[in-house]
Amino acid sequence: MSVVEALRGIAHDIQTKPTLAAKVTALRTHSRVLGSEILGILRMVPFATQSYLLYRRLAAGQDRIPVTLTRDLRYGPMPRNRLDVYRRARSESAGVTSLEAAAEPIVLFVHGGVWASGSKWHYAKMASRLAEEGITTCVAEYTLFPEATTDRMAEEVGLALDWVVDNCVEGQNNKTVVLVGHSAGAHLCAMTVVQRSRHPGTYVPAFVGIAGVYDIARHYDYEESRNVHHLSTMKRAVGGPDAFAGQSPAVLLREREGDVSRLPRVHLMASRSDVTVPHIQSVDLRDLLLERGCPGVTLSLYDDVGHGDFIVEWVPRERVGSGRGRELPPHASELVETILSSSSPPLSSSRSTMT
Repeated sequence: MSVVEALRGIAHDIQTKPTLAAKVTALRTHSRVLGSEILGILRMVPFATQSYLLYRRLAAGQDRIPVTLTRDLRYGPMPRNRLDVYRRARSESAGVTSLEAAAEPIVLFVHGGVWASGSKWHYAKMASRLAEEGITTCVAEYTLFPEATTDRMAEEVGLALDWVVDNCVEGQNNKTVVLVGHSAGAHLCAMTVVQRSRHPGTYVPAFVGIAGVYDIARHYDYEESRNVHHLSTMKRAVGGPDAFAGQSPAVLLREREGDVSRLPRVHLMASRSDVTVPHIQSVDLRDLLLERGCPGVTLSLYDDVGHGDFIVEWVPRERVGSGRGRELPPHASELVETILSSSSPPLSSSRSTMT
């Protein structure tokens, strides 16, 4: 959450109240909700500190994790059109440079943050562990609200995907690329998938959506029921209520006519314990994709994973000289397995994993 944008949303709502009493009541309500949200942010400080320190060590080549990090590669013209590439370390005798194509799956990860916050370094723990597992992992930033709305953000995700295919997949089949997004990032990835499926030659090989928002209007109703809709930047970031349908992947898929053969393999992950983005968003998208005949759709539901846990609960597999490796929680292990299996033929039918 962007605290600055939340305060702007609160101020705007208070200004619309007709009486002083109504303004005071709104201020009290918003203060309670904002206080709860800020406490949630403060609880993330240890994770953020660990991620930042790991990011700095990897960038300096000082960490014992066998991973190389190449930072701030530009994929587009805007200031935040940059991405980082994490790769499993190789010996110099192997003759493979940090950006030379390697015969392994490649991930482009798109972060969340209510379309108004988020930085590449936040995801150093997840990205470095994926690299340890043999997955080249690109973590992209994109222009945030209020400098951009979601239509522009989705365009930038497409630019980042093109960069990855052009620079990291030389000599390989681009079906090794997996587009992965969390929360707002999952929404932007889904928008990219839907838009590109309409145009030959802009195929997205595979998509993993983690705790994503796919129906904006429905999620706005949920935010309103929690009284966080003024703090959230979602309504403003998509361009207001008139843009809800056009910025909702589920609505676009529901209204779309014709062939779905250009839709990629889709794996959705969500948790029944997620109070930020309810799992029904992922369930409904899965059902819709099946109804439309999407050739490969899978869904994993969990009972005890919080919204941020999908990103926070990653640990290094092994530091050089540290002995035993470290296990991942089930949702993280499944993401690794899904990505590693991405180069296999598409599934002929859907399956659901209820964990």
